[in-house]
Amino acid sequence: MVKQSLFAIVFLASSITAMSTATAETMPLDQQSANVMAEQDGRNWLALVDSQQYAASWQNAAAFFQQAIDQATWEQSLAQVREPLGELIGREVKASKFATELPGVADGQYMIYQFTTEYSNKANAIETLTLVLEDDGEWRVIGYYIN
Repeated sequence: MVKQSLFAIVFLASSITAMSTATAETMPLDQQSANVMAEQDGRNWLALVDSQQYAASWQNAAAFFQQAIDQATWEQSLAQVREPLGELIGREVKASKFATELPGVADGQYMIYQFTTEYSNKANAIETLTLVLEDDGEWRVIGYYIN
């Protein structure tokens, strides 16, 4: 049940199941710059999660994310799912995709990343991170999924 509540906000992960691996070379120029900025913002957010700053990860997430799950539930659920994985060993982008439409959310500018991630207690995890460009020009997380 905890896993379901944590991942209720990441229904977007299903939209990238067949995601092609896009590289900076294959993206149009505006998407390339979006990719660079969003990836850095996403990695900064993941660093909060990796350092167990779960409250800060919720506070730095998109408004959509915060409306989908309250802070206390996020903190509790994430701790139960993330902490057993152990320390982060490494994280590499496996695939990225720019989208303007995703199921269940308003049209906008989205970047979806799949990372191949290694933790001390799980060698081959796949993390899916979805970010939205908000009105203030900042990329913020709207979905996170660990498999």
